[in-house]
Amino acid sequence: MSTLIKVAATAKEIDAVFKLRHQVYVVEDQKFGGEIFPDERIIDRFDAMPFVANIIAVENDVPIGTLRLAKNGDIGLPIDKYFDFSEYNNSLLEKDKEVLLASAGMLAITYKGRNKRNVIMALFKMATGICMEWGITHVVATANHETVSVYEHLGFESIGDKVWIDEIANYIVPMAAPLSKPIEWAFGGLVDNRLDAFWLDYFSGRFERILLSSGEALFRQGDEADSVYIVDDGWISISIVDEDGQELNLAQLSKGALFGELALIDDSPRSANAVAVSGADVIRLSKSDFLGTLSGSEAGTERLLKVFANRIRSADELAMVMAYAPQTGRVRFALDKLREAAVPHRKLPGVLVSKTSPLHLAQTAGVREYEVRRILALEKKNGCLDYSERWIHFFQD
Repeated sequence: MSTLIKVAATAKEIDAVFKLRHQVYVVEDQKFGGEIFPDERIIDRFDAMPFVANIIAVENDVPIGTLRLAKNGDIGLPIDKYFDFSEYNNSLLEKDKEVLLASAGMLAITYKGRNKRNVIMALFKMATGICMEWGITHVVATANHETVSVYEHLGFESIGDKVWIDEIANYIVPMAAPLSKPIEWAFGGLVDNRLDAFWLDYFSGRFERILLSSGEALFRQGDEADSVYIVDDGWISISIVDEDGQELNLAQLSKGALFGELALIDDSPRSANAVAVSGADVIRLSKSDFLGTLSGSEAGTERLLKVFANRIRSADELAMVMAYAPQTGRVRFALDKLREAAVPHRKLPGVLVSKTSPLHLAQTAGVREYEVRRILALEKKNGCLDYSERWIHFFQD
């Protein structure tokens, strides 16, 4: 079952944020004395300000998580009522007059959502992208003392002792981080894994996220196309069904891979299927946000053309290999592409892993499966790789 993480924009979505805070804080966690609020919503004056973003996670149309991001302005930050961050802010301003703070708070995750650690992480990744768009330099938070480890994972450090807050009947811990640390945590691996920095430079604040379960389809061949996608975690299989009803595997995409970009420049339906091979975190950029952001930006348009030109060259190279190379050449070309897309094994140093099978590799290369198995066996004998029916391990030099 997929989970969508986005900025609440409609009246219904924003109201769902207020209800969710109440459900989590008052009903589930018994904060605020456990007394049910008359309208069963938690809202304050900052929610009406233009420099605030409420992020919401929705699973099967049911809200399961939210996080509020606020930019420092003339009326301060929402968390000022719990801790005075002025000393921290002034110490930064002594070194750099361009400092701009934002606060992350109102983190509320339902019992159901807490069992899905990636939901919390996706909320914070969304917040990091928005901070980049806003020009934020440092982020502060008054973390529930029970969630300090989550903030530390993102690069936050405590800047004071925990404080008891009577209003919420709980301890909070003041924390802060230069934005560079959450950026490295949230996006560093994407650029390291082939994604052109163009997408982060221009659209990080417009990203949405989709969390997929293994075997779940992101889209199907023939679906309406209105977004481009980036794999942030997990694996996505791209395949097509030919005129004879046979499924042909085109690629196994991992972290940093961009796909579906033709939806940004034409109105044709999806030409392939995109299915999660494992649990996956996928970034989505809608066509409307893409066009709205680039409108009037000559520099952005120029960079986009270069990005698309590089991808066209790669497609031309693949077409030439598939048309003229012998079977062995096609298999080795497909193996090279798999190696380029492989990610470091989490437990085996010096090993890159690609989640695919000999059958999928044969479908990608357009050859018979026995030819793929012959070459895989040869490469294994030479100590270049190992493989099973579900993965290929490439050994780094």
